[in-house]
Amino acid sequence: MRIVMPCENLSANGSLRVYPFAKIMSEEHDITVLGPIEKKGIFTPIKNDLSVKYVSIPKKYFPPGYIQNQRDIYKQLNDAELIHAFKVTAWSYLPSLLQKIKHKKKIVLDIDDWESQYVADYYFKANPIKLAKFTFVDAYTPESYFIKKILETQVKKADAVITSSKTLQRMFGGTWIPTGPNTDYFNPENFSGKKIREEFRLEDKTIILFMGTPKKHKGVDELIQAVEELRTRDESLHLLIVGAEKDNSYVQTLKENQGLTIVGYRDNKEMPDFLAAADIVCIPHKNNKSANAQLPIKIFEPMAMEKPVITTDTTDMKEIFEDCGQVIKPDSVEALKEAIVLYLNNKELRLQHGKKARQECLNKYSWKIMKKKTQAVYDAL
Repeated sequence: MRIVMPCENLSANGSLRVYPFAKIMSEEHDITVLGPIEKKGIFTPIKNDLSVKYVSIPKKYFPPGYIQNQRDIYKQLNDAELIHAFKVTAWSYLPSLLQKIKHKKKIVLDIDDWESQYVADYYFKANPIKLAKFTFVDAYTPESYFIKKILETQVKKADAVITSSKTLQRMFGGTWIPTGPNTDYFNPENFSGKKIREEFRLEDKTIILFMGTPKKHKGVDELIQAVEELRTRDESLHLLIVGAEKDNSYVQTLKENQGLTIVGYRDNKEMPDFLAAADIVCIPHKNNKSANAQLPIKIFEPMAMEKPVITTDTTDMKEIFEDCGQVIKPDSVEALKEAIVLYLNNKELRLQHGKKARQECLNKYSWKIMKKKTQAVYDAL
């Protein structure tokens, strides 16, 4: 079956949700990933995988350019036997919806974010600069709050819905399929961590790893503060942040120091090396509405690599990390410090949680499980 997967932006981290579906479903179907692209090209962590077939359209942000973008995406969907659209946005779902209305195309809609609430959490604050930017710029682009809010009311018109979190499933219905890892590749038996420790001169350090695009709602400020305070007692502690794009405005506020190393995007194939080097992985989300709907992609890769994970009590974390990780109160530096110290002082617990986490990943979240669930959604149409 010819399946086209339109997404919001081939150059951004949202493409990491599309990538595993394209890989696993191409084993049985003819898959094309479609979407607007920026000058920097395919998103860095996945751009070197030439096995995925992309059709890209230069991204335009303002009218009439973005209207032409949507027309081009709409036309590229003409030959699809099935549309598997990613995100409730004007770049992906709107052209798909128009194809359904005009040509009766079947749509599977994948939702991994509460799009309108993310805009609200970011802009609707007592910050005059952000409010001005929203009022005079963003409200007139395809990423606007109003367009996303309207499209969310049209989710029920999709023939099937897949969500990345159970919070989103409760909101929009459908089938819960988290973004799991390739557990055959993310296997601790195949990586030592020596390469990364030598590259960044961290041979004698206790590494606390944060993976993913650093953003304020991901609790990075609290994590940095927690590690800084713990370093007053143990200077061997070192926080390694991987995935910090230089043009990210939040990343530009972060400053490296003796206890903090910040690394940009790296090829996804290198992630097991970083994980193998880590002693503890921290993924602390803040407690706001959009964060509570989002299930980070990067929680499953450390599970596959048998790493102890500290995360916060948001979205589905308690269920996923029951007896195989630490789920703490969000927005709390003290809770982070206590969890880190518990793992530092108890190597046996770290090993126990890591081994159980991998088994949970194999049983529930691997690419094999994702493929089986996704094919069941397709077959039910």
